[in-house]
Amino acid sequence: MVLDIKNLNFSYGKKVILKDLNLSLKSGQSLGILGPNGIGKSTLIRILLSLLPSFSGQISLNGKNFGELSLKERAKLIGYVPQNEKPSFAFSVLDMIMLGKNASIGLFKSPSKKDIDDARHAAILVGCEHLLNQNVDELSGGQMQLVLIARAIVSRPKLLIMDELTSFLDTAHQDAILSLISRLNHQGMAVIFSSHYPDHTYMISHLSLLLNGEKGYICGATKDVLNEANLKSLFGTDFIMAQIEDKTRIMPRWSV
Repeated sequence: MVLDIKNLNFSYGKKVILKDLNLSLKSGQSLGILGPNGIGKSTLIRILLSLLPSFSGQISLNGKNFGELSLKERAKLIGYVPQNEKPSFAFSVLDMIMLGKNASIGLFKSPSKKDIDDARHAAILVGCEHLLNQNVDELSGGQMQLVLIARAIVSRPKLLIMDELTSFLDTAHQDAILSLISRLNHQGMAVIFSSHYPDHTYMISHLSLLLNGEKGYICGATKDVLNEANLKSLFGTDFIMAQIEDKTRIMPRWSV
């Protein structure tokens, strides 16, 4: 089991954000987290990134107790792709991807030939190898997102976490990233992503977590929990499930 969470609780003061959360994620599986803004999606991600240590409950990562792992060990096991990132320096794309090796290389050591080869392989896997010699400040939003994914997977983590994976991206880049997640799953990587798009979650996630504040949560197989009734309760608007070109799609009723 890559990730096992039991009875996770977290509060900001008296405001309960996560209550008795239980979920498990295996190698090669993806988990989509859905919910309106401010409901706890980012909180759960920040806990897994060791940014919010004051939780109660038990988390196991790759079979080991989360609290017993050092920050360096956690960094090797978890890759992270932020919602957006604006680099402070004009790194080359290759150098940006190499930053994902920091946990294994060390701060003051030079990368080996294998490290550089790993960075190039990650770029090929995500489809940004043609950008390696460009500077990151020259990239479009979609190109930058691919580079950030390559940086996150360059050390082959057991778990990849993506925050709002397709926000601000055009349709072509959204499709590219959704396809990439499926490929990473097929290679055995577990993926967690938060999203505002039930349709994206339905298309690629094995499991779905619907966070709904004081109403609690629903977690289970995507095909079981992503339905019109649960989405209506979650977002307060009507959704329909329609067959389009032999695929089930989920859309807000007003968009049809």
